[in-house]
Amino acid sequence: MPNNFKIDLTYLDDIEMYELLLQGRITNFPSGFWANRSVEEAKEVATKLLKYLIDKRLKYNKEDVKREVSKMFLTKYKLHTASKLFGRSAIRYTICTYPEELYQPWQFCHDKVPQNYWTLEKNRVDALKYVFEVEMKWNIEDVKEKLTWSLLEEYGLGSLHYIILVCLE
Repeated sequence: MPNNFKIDLTYLDDIEMYELLLQGRITNFPSGFWANRSVEEAKEVATKLLKYLIDKRLKYNKEDVKREVSKMFLTKYKLHTASKLFGRSAIRYTICTYPEELYQPWQFCHDKVPQNYWTLEKNRVDALKYVFEVEMKWNIEDVKEKLTWSLLEEYGLGSLHYIILVCLE
């Protein structure tokens, strides 16, 4: 294709345009692609594009998503600007895109939980309850007998060991 060949983007849908971007046939989303939409519409498009990338193009499963998705991942796949709609957080972006998957912020390998997440006691308690009740299927007696700090580390909650002492009192 000659370098001076222009692609008419007028009639392309969002996915077709994103595919051209991923293929390197265009270098950026067109001017105003994000800004000329309401926040709600822009978020809808952003989640549609991330779903397309993860489900159709990369064919990732839930574990792949937790292992691979990060700010660097979004930059590599040209969705960094879209992440601004979610506070520049790859984790928030992914959780909003896949609410049915019940991703938890601490499960992602590369990025830290969103800023100030652990400052809310509810988030700390909910995280521990999720790990104990959903992932481990433990009751309170199991927690008292089997819990170790290394187990919390394994589930991405090592920094919360101090709250355990309060919960078990």
